[in-house]
Amino acid sequence: MFEAEQEIIKSIYLNDEIKAKKRFEEIINNLSEYDLGSYSYIRAMKNYLISLNTLLYQNFYCRNCKKEAFKKRNSFMKEIELASDFMETYDIGFKMIEYYIYLYSKNSIKTDNQIINDILCYINSNSSRELELGDIAKKYNMSTNYLSTIFKEYVGESFSKYLNIVRIKKAKDYLLNTNNSILEISIECGFNSQSYFNYVFKKLEGISPGEYRKISVKNELAEENIDKKKEKNSIKDKLIKNRIMNSIIFDGS
Repeated sequence: MFEAEQEIIKSIYLNDEIKAKKRFEEIINNLSEYDLGSYSYIRAMKNYLISLNTLLYQNFYCRNCKKEAFKKRNSFMKEIELASDFMETYDIGFKMIEYYIYLYSKNSIKTDNQIINDILCYINSNSSRELELGDIAKKYNMSTNYLSTIFKEYVGESFSKYLNIVRIKKAKDYLLNTNNSILEISIECGFNSQSYFNYVFKKLEGISPGEYRKISVKNELAEENIDKKKEKNSIKDKLIKNRIMNSIIFDGS
């Protein structure tokens, strides 16, 4: 299953909707091979879709679209729970793939060099592993110096800085959506020490990981309260309008 999920992620990076959906189909078709315990097949599908939705959100949201992606992720969660049969649940998986392809293509770096695009995909898919420019250069049959030059030319950042940007993006999601320690997050995101992780995080974000977690949680709570107030005011306005309309109708009669 892990390999198929990585293929889904890679296919989304490459905007290959057909391949991503094919891998999803394989996973769903193979669910019956696993010990589902007391779960029904539909419940097992729903549990898997919830897990996949979280995985795709963590890989494809970006700073500019975080609020949109967060709301869509939660919307998918509700749809999954409300789905009543196999096909309805199955279709939600396809809709998720279509959405995250759209989200990534809208906000991703695209270049005119297909090799660089493939390398960007490789970096995004393997950022938690130890990645060296020389190893990637060998993988794509070019010298380290040449790859370093064309990477900066097409991407606008050095290889090491781009890799750190990708890793810090994932770290920010873990900081917001898990209770993992800073050390656990630094390891999960590919950093070999917490001190270096703290250094890179502060260099890119201007604050420490701990400060980011505290501030972001406060901001999210504030945004949720604003949204709730807006919803409450909207309901209140509708009630007032309905009363006015009822009053007009009553007076007219």
